[in-house]
Amino acid sequence: LYSKLLLKPTLGVCPATVMKQWAREFRTWWQPFRTVVLHSSATQVNAALNKLHTSAASGDLVVITTYEGLRMYQERLLQVDWAY
Repeated sequence: LYSKLLLKPTLGVCPATVMKQWAREFRTWWQPFRTVVLHSSATQVNAALNKLHTSAASGDLVVITTYEGLRMYQERLLQVDWAY
């Protein structure tokens, strides 16, 4: 039901110490959401950003990043029309 209400992706910004916990909670409580963690090596970040831009039209995507990640990748993240 909720995935039908979200027509755009969601961005979660949190401290690095709780990123894995947030991703685990999304996967535990709402499996239809695809969860992408935007943190770590440049290869993983680029893959996550490419996945984001190819599926930005769907509302079942949650991107979790840090405050630093938001600052570093602001150009690409600001191109997305976020729901939350």
